[in-house]
Amino acid sequence: MDNAYDLLVSESEKFLHFFKHRFPVFHKSNVFYRDLEYSVRYYLESRNVKLHFNKLPEVTAKFIKYLESQDILRYISPRTWAVNYPEFVVILPQPAEATTTN
Repeated sequence: MDNAYDLLVSESEKFLHFFKHRFPVFHKSNVFYRDLEYSVRYYLESRNVKLHFNKLPEVTAKFIKYLESQDILRYISPRTWAVNYPEFVVILPQPAEATTTN
């Protein structure tokens, strides 16, 4: 279990991009425990780390606490967090100014 957690911590930025690729995650958006748990599972599988299904909740909870300590996740409720990751800001395109010709 510690190997899985250590891998997640050491590759937390890669994990976040993996997570964003799988789910619609943006700066200041809400994320849910089950989405995080599945992402941890699939990320570890992609890195050839096998984790017994009953250890997954323990690793996920520990990793969520780590992300909270780094202020990447902000606690909202027992199963919900807000993402605080400015790299995931989405800038909407602004309409071009209409040019008037007389």
